Amino acid sequence: MMGLSLKWTDIVGMLCALSLLTTSVQGSEHSAPVSEEDQVISQQLMSQLQDWYRAADENDPDAYFNLGQYHRTGIGIEPDLELAEFFYGKAAELGHLSAQKNLATLYYFAFPDSPRTQQAHDWWLRAAYSGDNEAQMRLAALYFKGPVLMDPIEGAAWVFVAANSGDMKAKVAQDQLENNLSADALVQVKERQAILQTQMKRMPPSSFEANLQSSDAESSPMHLSIPIEGPRHYVQVAALTNREDADQMAKKIQTEHKDILEQARAYVMEFMPATGRVIYRVQIGSMDEASHAAALCRQFKQRRIDCFVGRD
Repeated sequence: MMGLSLKWTDIVGMLCALSLLTTSVQGSEHSAPVSEEDQVISQQLMSQLQDWYRAADENDPDAYFNLGQYHRTGIGIEPDLELAEFFYGKAAELGHLSAQKNLATLYYFAFPDSPRTQQAHDWWLRAAYSGDNEAQMRLAALYFKGPVLMDPIEGAAWVFVAANSGDMKAKVAQDQLENNLSADALVQVKERQAILQTQMKRMPPSSFEANLQSSDAESSPMHLSIPIEGPRHYVQVAALTNREDADQMAKKIQTEHKDILEQARAYVMEFMPATGRVIYRVQIGSMDEASHAAALCRQFKQRRIDCFVGRD
Protein backbone atom coordinates (compact mmCIF):
# COMPACT_ATOMS: atom_id res chain seq x y z
CA MET A 1 0.00 0.00 0.00
CA MET A 2 1.13 3.53 -0.80
CA GLY A 3 4.49 2.52 -2.28
CA LEU A 4 5.84 0.96 0.89
CA SER A 5 8.41 -1.77 0.94
CA LEU A 6 8.25 -2.99 4.51
CA LYS A 7 8.65 -6.14 6.55
CA TRP A 8 5.35 -5.58 8.31
CA THR A 9 5.80 -8.15 11.06
CA ASP A 10 9.19 -6.66 11.90
CA ILE A 11 7.92 -3.07 11.98
CA VAL A 12 4.74 -3.73 13.99
CA GLY A 13 6.61 -6.06 16.33
CA MET A 14 9.32 -3.47 16.82
CA LEU A 15 6.78 -0.76 17.64
CA CYS A 16 4.96 -2.96 20.12
CA ALA A 17 8.29 -3.94 21.68
CA LEU A 18 8.83 -0.27 22.45
CA SER A 19 5.78 -0.46 24.77
CA LEU A 20 3.59 1.67 22.54
CA LEU A 21 0.35 -0.16 23.25
CA THR A 22 0.94 -2.12 26.42
CA THR A 23 -0.22 0.16 29.23
CA SER A 24 -2.32 -1.48 31.92
CA VAL A 25 -5.30 0.50 33.13
CA GLN A 26 -6.94 -1.83 35.58
CA GLY A 27 -6.93 -0.95 39.29
CA SER A 28 -5.80 -3.48 41.86
CA GLU A 29 -8.06 -5.04 44.47
CA HIS A 30 -7.54 -4.18 48.13
CA SER A 31 -8.56 -7.06 50.36
CA ALA A 32 -5.96 -6.85 53.18
CA PRO A 33 -7.04 -5.83 56.70
CA VAL A 34 -7.02 -2.07 57.27
CA SER A 35 -4.15 -1.00 59.59
CA GLU A 36 -3.95 2.21 61.64
CA GLU A 37 -1.56 3.60 59.04
CA ASP A 38 -4.09 2.79 56.31
CA GLN A 39 -6.80 4.55 58.32
CA VAL A 40 -4.65 7.69 58.51
CA ILE A 41 -4.00 7.51 54.79
CA SER A 42 -7.73 7.03 54.21
CA GLN A 43 -8.54 10.13 56.26
CA GLN A 44 -5.96 12.12 54.34
CA LEU A 45 -7.39 10.83 51.08
CA MET A 46 -10.94 11.81 52.05
CA SER A 47 -9.71 15.31 52.86
CA GLN A 48 -7.90 15.44 49.53
CA LEU A 49 -10.99 14.23 47.70
CA GLN A 50 -13.04 17.03 49.22
CA ASP A 51 -10.44 19.52 47.99
CA TRP A 52 -10.50 17.99 44.50
CA TYR A 53 -14.28 18.10 44.30
CA ARG A 54 -14.32 21.73 45.42
CA ALA A 55 -11.69 22.60 42.82
CA ALA A 56 -13.60 20.62 40.18
CA ASP A 57 -16.62 22.80 40.90
CA GLU A 58 -14.38 25.68 39.77
CA ASN A 59 -13.55 23.80 36.56
CA ASP A 60 -9.96 23.06 37.60
CA PRO A 61 -8.36 20.58 35.12
CA ASP A 62 -5.88 19.17 37.66
CA ALA A 63 -8.74 18.39 40.04
CA TYR A 64 -10.67 16.64 37.27
CA PHE A 65 -7.57 14.64 36.38
CA ASN A 66 -6.91 13.63 39.99
CA LEU A 67 -10.51 12.45 40.35
CA GLY A 68 -10.10 10.45 37.16
CA GLN A 69 -6.97 8.83 38.59
CA TYR A 70 -8.77 8.07 41.83
CA HIS A 71 -11.69 6.32 40.17
CA ARG A 72 -9.48 4.47 37.69
CA THR A 73 -7.15 2.99 40.29
CA GLY A 74 -9.82 2.42 42.93
CA ILE A 75 -7.86 3.30 46.06
CA GLY A 76 -10.05 2.05 48.88
CA ILE A 77 -12.99 1.59 46.48
CA GLU A 78 -13.87 -0.50 43.47
CA PRO A 79 -12.47 1.05 40.29
CA ASP A 80 -15.14 2.83 38.29
CA LEU A 81 -13.96 3.29 34.72
CA GLU A 82 -17.06 5.18 33.65
CA LEU A 83 -16.45 7.81 36.31
CA ALA A 84 -12.77 7.83 35.39
CA GLU A 85 -13.78 8.44 31.77
CA PHE A 86 -16.05 11.31 32.87
CA PHE A 87 -13.40 13.11 34.94
CA TYR A 88 -10.57 12.45 32.48
CA GLY A 89 -12.85 13.80 29.77
CA LYS A 90 -13.50 17.02 31.69
CA ALA A 91 -9.77 17.56 32.18
CA ALA A 92 -8.92 16.54 28.62
CA GLU A 93 -11.39 19.01 27.14
CA LEU A 94 -9.61 21.73 29.15
CA GLY A 95 -6.30 20.75 27.55
CA HIS A 96 -4.84 18.59 30.36
CA LEU A 97 -2.16 16.54 28.57
CA SER A 98 -2.00 13.57 30.96
CA ALA A 99 -5.78 13.35 31.00
CA GLN A 100 -5.85 13.23 27.20
CA LYS A 101 -3.36 10.36 27.16
CA ASN A 102 -5.05 8.45 29.98
CA LEU A 103 -8.46 8.86 28.37
CA ALA A 104 -7.10 7.47 25.10
CA THR A 105 -5.59 4.54 27.02
CA LEU A 106 -8.96 3.82 28.64
CA TYR A 107 -10.64 3.75 25.25
CA TYR A 108 -8.05 1.41 23.82
CA PHE A 109 -7.68 -1.05 26.70
CA ALA A 110 -10.20 -0.75 29.50
CA PHE A 111 -13.81 -1.08 28.38
CA PRO A 112 -15.64 -4.30 27.41
CA ASP A 113 -15.87 -3.09 23.80
CA SER A 114 -12.23 -1.95 23.63
CA PRO A 115 -10.31 -1.16 21.61
CA ARG A 116 -12.36 1.91 20.79
CA THR A 117 -9.79 2.75 18.17
CA GLN A 118 -11.17 6.01 16.80
CA GLN A 119 -11.73 7.57 20.23
CA ALA A 120 -8.27 6.52 21.41
CA HIS A 121 -6.81 7.94 18.19
CA ASP A 122 -8.55 11.30 18.57
CA TRP A 123 -7.20 11.91 22.09
CA TRP A 124 -3.68 10.64 21.35
CA LEU A 125 -3.74 12.92 18.30
CA ARG A 126 -4.50 15.97 20.45
CA ALA A 127 -1.71 15.05 22.85
CA ALA A 128 0.63 14.40 19.93
CA TYR A 129 0.01 17.89 18.56
CA SER A 130 0.95 19.22 22.00
CA GLY A 131 4.41 17.75 21.38
CA ASP A 132 4.10 14.72 23.66
CA ASN A 133 6.43 11.99 22.36
CA GLU A 134 4.59 9.13 24.06
CA ALA A 135 1.33 10.12 22.38
CA GLN A 136 3.12 10.54 19.05
CA MET A 137 4.48 7.00 19.24
CA ARG A 138 1.19 5.48 20.36
CA LEU A 139 -0.43 7.24 17.42
CA ALA A 140 2.20 5.78 15.10
CA ALA A 141 1.47 2.30 16.43
CA LEU A 142 -2.24 2.75 15.69
CA TYR A 143 -1.49 3.69 12.08
CA PHE A 144 0.78 0.67 11.64
CA LYS A 145 -1.43 -1.78 13.49
CA GLY A 146 -4.62 -1.31 11.45
CA PRO A 147 -7.05 -2.17 10.11
CA VAL A 148 -9.34 0.57 11.41
CA LEU A 149 -6.74 3.31 10.96
CA MET A 150 -4.24 1.81 8.53
CA ASP A 151 -1.90 4.56 7.25
CA PRO A 152 1.77 3.52 7.41
CA ILE A 153 3.02 6.78 5.89
CA GLU A 154 1.27 8.77 8.64
CA GLY A 155 2.56 6.35 11.28
CA ALA A 156 6.15 6.61 10.09
CA ALA A 157 5.85 10.41 9.90
CA TRP A 158 4.85 10.58 13.59
CA VAL A 159 7.80 8.35 14.50
CA PHE A 160 10.09 10.79 12.67
CA VAL A 161 8.44 13.74 14.45
CA ALA A 162 9.09 12.14 17.86
CA ALA A 163 12.65 11.22 16.88
CA ASN A 164 13.30 14.78 15.73
CA SER A 165 12.50 16.03 19.23
CA GLY A 166 15.07 13.66 20.76
CA ASP A 167 12.97 10.71 21.92
CA MET A 168 15.35 7.72 22.07
CA LYS A 169 12.72 5.04 21.46
CA ALA A 170 11.55 6.98 18.42
CA LYS A 171 15.11 7.21 17.13
CA VAL A 172 15.45 3.42 17.33
CA ALA A 173 12.15 3.05 15.47
CA GLN A 174 13.22 5.63 12.90
CA ASP A 175 16.40 3.68 12.17
CA GLN A 176 14.35 0.51 11.66
CA LEU A 177 11.95 2.28 9.34
CA GLU A 178 14.69 3.88 7.26
CA ASN A 179 16.21 0.42 6.73
CA ASN A 180 12.89 -1.00 5.51
CA LEU A 181 11.22 1.83 3.61
CA SER A 182 11.55 2.16 -0.12
CA ALA A 183 13.17 5.35 -1.39
CA ASP A 184 9.80 6.65 -2.63
CA ALA A 185 8.09 5.90 0.67
CA LEU A 186 10.88 7.58 2.62
CA VAL A 187 10.34 10.75 0.59
CA GLN A 188 6.60 10.63 1.36
CA VAL A 189 7.27 10.13 5.06
CA LYS A 190 9.67 13.06 5.31
CA GLU A 191 7.28 15.31 3.40
CA ARG A 192 4.48 14.37 5.79
CA GLN A 193 6.79 14.86 8.79
CA ALA A 194 7.52 18.40 7.64
CA ILE A 195 3.80 19.15 7.31
CA LEU A 196 3.04 17.78 10.77
CA GLN A 197 5.82 19.78 12.39
CA THR A 198 4.64 22.96 10.65
CA GLN A 199 1.07 22.33 11.84
CA MET A 200 2.29 21.76 15.39
CA LYS A 201 4.06 25.13 15.39
CA ARG A 202 0.99 26.91 14.07
CA MET A 203 -1.41 25.09 16.36
CA PRO A 204 -0.41 25.39 20.05
CA PRO A 205 -2.12 23.07 22.56
CA SER A 206 -4.60 25.74 23.62
CA SER A 207 -5.90 26.17 20.08
CA PHE A 208 -5.81 22.61 18.78
CA GLU A 209 -9.15 21.61 20.24
CA ALA A 210 -10.88 24.75 18.96
CA ASN A 211 -9.40 24.15 15.51
CA LEU A 212 -10.53 20.55 15.54
CA GLN A 213 -14.06 21.44 16.66
CA SER A 214 -14.28 24.18 14.04
CA SER A 215 -13.20 21.74 11.35
CA ASP A 216 -15.74 19.17 12.51
CA ALA A 217 -18.54 21.74 12.45
CA GLU A 218 -17.71 23.22 9.08
CA SER A 219 -16.80 20.10 7.12
CA SER A 220 -19.92 18.08 6.42
CA PRO A 221 -19.36 14.74 4.65
CA MET A 222 -18.28 15.31 1.07
CA HIS A 223 -19.51 11.95 -0.17
CA LEU A 224 -22.00 9.43 1.12
CA SER A 225 -22.63 6.20 -0.72
CA ILE A 226 -26.01 5.67 0.95
CA PRO A 227 -28.24 8.21 2.68
CA ILE A 228 -28.64 8.13 6.44
CA GLU A 229 -31.87 9.51 7.79
CA GLY A 230 -33.31 8.97 11.24
CA PRO A 231 -31.21 6.10 12.67
CA ARG A 232 -28.07 7.31 14.33
CA HIS A 233 -25.78 4.37 15.11
CA TYR A 234 -23.21 2.73 12.87
CA VAL A 235 -20.25 0.37 13.03
CA GLN A 236 -16.92 1.62 11.67
CA VAL A 237 -14.39 -0.95 10.45
CA ALA A 238 -11.72 1.24 8.84
CA ALA A 239 -10.47 4.77 8.20
CA LEU A 240 -8.25 4.89 5.12
CA THR A 241 -6.46 7.59 3.17
CA ASN A 242 -7.18 6.09 -0.26
CA ARG A 243 -10.72 6.29 -1.65
CA GLU A 244 -10.34 3.27 -3.92
CA ASP A 245 -9.13 1.09 -1.03
CA ALA A 246 -12.09 2.25 1.06
CA ASP A 247 -14.60 1.48 -1.71
CA GLN A 248 -13.11 -1.97 -2.20
CA MET A 249 -13.24 -2.68 1.52
CA ALA A 250 -16.89 -1.59 1.72
CA LYS A 251 -17.78 -3.91 -1.17
CA LYS A 252 -15.84 -6.76 0.45
CA ILE A 253 -17.62 -6.26 3.77
CA GLN A 254 -20.99 -6.18 2.02
CA THR A 255 -20.27 -9.35 0.02
CA GLU A 256 -18.41 -11.52 2.53
CA HIS A 257 -20.43 -10.67 5.63
CA LYS A 258 -23.95 -10.23 4.30
CA ASP A 259 -25.10 -13.07 6.57
CA ILE A 260 -24.77 -10.80 9.63
CA LEU A 261 -25.59 -7.42 8.10
CA GLU A 262 -29.37 -7.94 7.82
CA GLN A 263 -30.72 -4.54 6.64
CA ALA A 264 -27.45 -2.69 7.28
CA ARG A 265 -25.24 -1.60 4.40
CA ALA A 266 -21.51 -0.88 4.11
CA TYR A 267 -20.66 2.56 2.76
CA VAL A 268 -17.86 5.13 2.64
CA MET A 269 -17.89 8.60 4.17
CA GLU A 270 -15.29 11.27 3.50
CA PHE A 271 -14.09 13.32 6.45
CA MET A 272 -11.65 16.23 6.67
CA PRO A 273 -10.14 16.51 10.18
CA ALA A 274 -8.09 19.43 11.47
CA THR A 275 -4.89 17.85 10.12
CA GLY A 276 -6.09 18.58 6.58
CA ARG A 277 -5.89 15.04 5.17
CA VAL A 278 -9.06 13.50 3.76
CA ILE A 279 -10.03 10.31 5.61
CA TYR A 280 -12.36 7.70 4.08
CA ARG A 281 -14.36 5.97 6.78
CA VAL A 282 -15.79 2.54 6.03
CA GLN A 283 -18.98 2.21 8.04
CA ILE A 284 -21.97 -0.13 8.32
CA GLY A 285 -25.32 1.35 9.19
CA SER A 286 -27.58 2.72 10.15
CA MET A 287 -29.24 1.26 13.24
CA ASP A 288 -31.85 2.67 15.61
CA GLU A 289 -30.37 1.11 18.73
CA ALA A 290 -26.80 1.28 20.00
CA SER A 291 -27.23 -2.29 21.27
CA HIS A 292 -27.82 -3.50 17.71
CA ALA A 293 -24.69 -1.78 16.50
CA ALA A 294 -22.70 -3.17 19.45
CA ALA A 295 -23.93 -6.69 18.72
CA LEU A 296 -22.89 -6.35 15.07
CA CYS A 297 -19.47 -5.05 16.09
CA ARG A 298 -18.99 -8.06 18.38
CA GLN A 299 -19.74 -10.35 15.46
CA PHE A 300 -17.15 -8.59 13.34
CA LYS A 301 -14.57 -8.89 16.12
CA GLN A 302 -15.29 -12.61 16.32
CA ARG A 303 -14.31 -12.69 12.65
CA ARG A 304 -11.08 -10.84 13.47
CA ILE A 305 -12.26 -7.50 12.04
CA ASP A 306 -11.60 -4.59 14.37
CA CYS A 307 -14.42 -2.09 14.74
CA PHE A 308 -16.16 0.36 17.01
CA VAL A 309 -19.67 1.77 17.38
CA GLY A 310 -20.28 5.39 16.44
CA ARG A 311 -23.23 7.76 16.36
CA ASP A 312 -24.10 10.36 13.76
